[in-house]
Amino acid sequence: MKKVTCSQDVFELYYKELSPRRHEAFMVVLVSSQSEILGDKLVGLGGKAECIIEPSQIFRYVLLEAAPRMILIHNHPSGNTCPSPNDVELTKRLAEIAELVGVCLLDHVIIGDGYSSMRDLGLLPEPELYLERAAE
Repeated sequence: MKKVTCSQDVFELYYKELSPRRHEAFMVVLVSSQSEILGDKLVGLGGKAECIIEPSQIFRYVLLEAAPRMILIHNHPSGNTCPSPNDVELTKRLAEIAELVGVCLLDHVIIGDGYSSMRDLGLLPEPELYLERAAE
């Protein structure tokens, strides 16, 4: 199984799939307590500048698979990886829902000409357990 230990791992695993898209695509990645990828699913497709996501689309998959952790990923077709105000608001809302249902939202990574991580930018509160570093 593939492991994710940081936002760079997420970028490297999903860059080829998301960066060439000309419209926004939103994915959820299920992660085990040992930081192994349990599965992933495309949960939304949008336009060139926006993708409307319903929390139920994400959490239905997460809860049916009984995943303890998740990572959100979406692309910015423009190449600019700076999170928009809508990206930040959605992430905070999904983090609150995740906490309520007992799932840890590890990160939200935006892929474009590079990547941005909401966790790395300090836009997500630190979970009790974060991704285990491969070196540890």
